[in-house]
Amino acid sequence: MKVTKIESQKRKQNRYSIYIDGEFALGVNEEILLSFKLKEEMEIDATLLKKITYAEEKQKVKEQALNLLSYRARSKKELMDRLKQKGAEPKHINEVLANLESLGLINDFEFARIWVRERGKSYGPFKLRNELLRKGVSKEIIDKVLSEFSELELAQNIAERWLNSHKHLSQEVIKRRLFGFLARRGISYDTIKSLDIFRET
Repeated sequence: MKVTKIESQKRKQNRYSIYIDGEFALGVNEEILLSFKLKEEMEIDATLLKKITYAEEKQKVKEQALNLLSYRARSKKELMDRLKQKGAEPKHINEVLANLESLGLINDFEFARIWVRERGKSYGPFKLRNELLRKGVSKEIIDKVLSEFSELELAQNIAERWLNSHKHLSQEVIKRRLFGFLARRGISYDTIKSLDIFRET
């Protein structure tokens, strides 16, 4: 078999159409084109074509993963689930995620720290722990990240914001509603009770 034509695809940047023996064979990313040193008049056999096709499919999965990461940090499990939903082959997913991990682009510890830092502005450790567990983050990582986290400080901040918009209520109603609000936000009973407003007699 011979590569008879290589042409740039007009609608897709950095992609090329490969023609073998005068017929369209496949489209490839520029990275694949360069890595296999594909050029016109190049002789190609079935084994090499299979390797090129495999590499191209894996490249597509990598691009999908990088696109997902461009929106926000994600856990490894989140990425795996989303790629499966998009129809990617498990073998491609595993290889791509291993590569991205080695490059530091997937890091469950850093993901958990970002998650706690952002979501911790409004929620307590119980809720954050459950959210991270659902995202496939290990208990060891969650414990380590939450150990850096001040539940009391968070509870105080949430309570202050809530109190600023509920000043018109009686003290008795405020305490009852605020307690329930903080509990639903994942703040522990002991931490809630330690707040000044609940220690007042």
